[in-house]
Amino acid sequence: MAYHIYDTEAVVLGAYESGESNRIIDVLTEELGRVRAIARGVRKEESKLRFHTQPGMVSRLALVRGKEYWRITGAERGTTFSFSPDSQVCAYRILSLIRKLVGVDNPTEALFGICKESMCALGGTEDTSRIDTIEILAVLQILHSLGYIGDSSALRGLLSLSLMGQSELPKLGIKRSTVISAINEALKETGI
Repeated sequence: MAYHIYDTEAVVLGAYESGESNRIIDVLTEELGRVRAIARGVRKEESKLRFHTQPGMVSRLALVRGKEYWRITGAERGTTFSFSPDSQVCAYRILSLIRKLVGVDNPTEALFGICKESMCALGGTEDTSRIDTIEILAVLQILHSLGYIGDSSALRGLLSLSLMGQSELPKLGIKRSTVISAINEALKETGI
């Protein structure tokens, strides 16, 4: 029986230990949405997959659908980031929010783009005010793409804004308190 191999770009959302050397990898892909895949032997020293399956990594993965989990059969290094301690904490919070809000096998192209762009924006960033701005914009855009925040006129400019070049919300002409209030209201609606 032939299996179809999906070759896709993925953002690694998280990982869980499984058995002696395996790991369950939680990834977000553009085509397949959020999937859980098993990486066999990935915790072994000689594993080639080990470096491509760290949380926050953007990698190119070869995935095969299995009975319980997808299986990672190959990986190529995508974008490598050097997160500062502050940007690593921010990245973890963004990835954790996505894991809580998005179901498995639920394709969301816009969400993949926001997640990938936020990891790229946080990589190499050490300025805490810029990290804070990236997190606020990323969470706002994630909640909007999932339907928790509508197209309000007060936030319209931020909903499609690139996360790569922004450093401060005041420069955008929108008060930080307005944005945070909208985020908090939406998070209350999610029930998490």
